[in-house]
Amino acid sequence: MLVPAIQHVYNMFGNALDAKTGQPLFSKQAWDKANSVLELAHQGYLSDIDGVVLYEQAGVDQHGLWLWKCFCGTIMVEGGPHVDIYCKFGALHGEFCKRRNFK
Repeated sequence: MLVPAIQHVYNMFGNALDAKTGQPLFSKQAWDKANSVLELAHQGYLSDIDGVVLYEQAGVDQHGLWLWKCFCGTIMVEGGPHVDIYCKFGALHGEFCKRRNFK
C-alpha cells in the first residue's frame, strides 16, 4: 500500500517546477534520494511492524477526525530541534506550540 502511494506523489510532483526559480523541484540528486526511499519502502523498512502497537487513538478533533498518539520516534519532551518539527509539521501544530509559545 505504501509503495504505490509514494509513487503517486513522485508522479504528481516529481516534474513540477519551483514557482520562484522555475527550476525542477527534483534535481538529479533529489531523484536519487527519492528512489532510495522508494527502495526502502519496497523492502518493508518504512512500514509498521506486524503485531507491534505503535499508535493509540487519542481523541477526535473539531472536524470529527481521529487524533492518534504515537509510541515511537520524536516525543515532545525531547525538546531541542524536534520541538520545531512538531510546531511546523506535527498533528499538534496549534495547541502544543501555543501553550509553549513556540512559533
